[in-house]
Amino acid sequence: MPPTQRRPTDDELLDAAMAAFAEHGFANAGMSQIAEDAGSTKPTLYAHFGSKENLFNRVVQRELTRIVTDILPRYDEVGDQGIEESVDTLITVGMNYISANPQARQLIRVSIEASADPMLSQFLAINEIFTAKVAELVERHLETIDAKITSGNPRAIAATIVGSGIALAHHMLVHGDDDFERLARMLSTFLSGGLQALTHRR
Repeated sequence: MPPTQRRPTDDELLDAAMAAFAEHGFANAGMSQIAEDAGSTKPTLYAHFGSKENLFNRVVQRELTRIVTDILPRYDEVGDQGIEESVDTLITVGMNYISANPQARQLIRVSIEASADPMLSQFLAINEIFTAKVAELVERHLETIDAKITSGNPRAIAATIVGSGIALAHHMLVHGDDDFERLARMLSTFLSGGLQALTHRR
């Protein structure tokens, strides 16, 4: 659409950029088209973000923030569920988000393909946030059972859980495997079995 008199907000510019990057990828998304879709101009886009790379980084950063904001509070809902139920809840929450947000799914795939260093640091930061939260849940369970693993290992277990989920998400994005229900059930079974083996009574 043609530029309007009203200046678009940063969020409106980022919305247009997200749609373009998700549909065309980083290399093929044009700044002129993004500006036009946002009802703005190319100079305005550069004035706000400086470069296409910075714009892309801002788009991904905003989406990762949304993921954390949307998913992380759900982790507290597991309450006093057992290990199997907790794992199933956590996996289902993540899978449901991926399933319900195809544009975000495409954006993450594009960022993986771009292999940009700023993106790697952001993903690592997000990984740390989720690992810390899962570690809290694991430690809570270990306090109630006579586990064969030491109390210093909840974070390692959490890293295994989160890492497995990230690896599966990468597989889904890269290979276009969108059978979310089957994949969620597979990961839940895999992790539940592993946790049972690690935490069974002596």
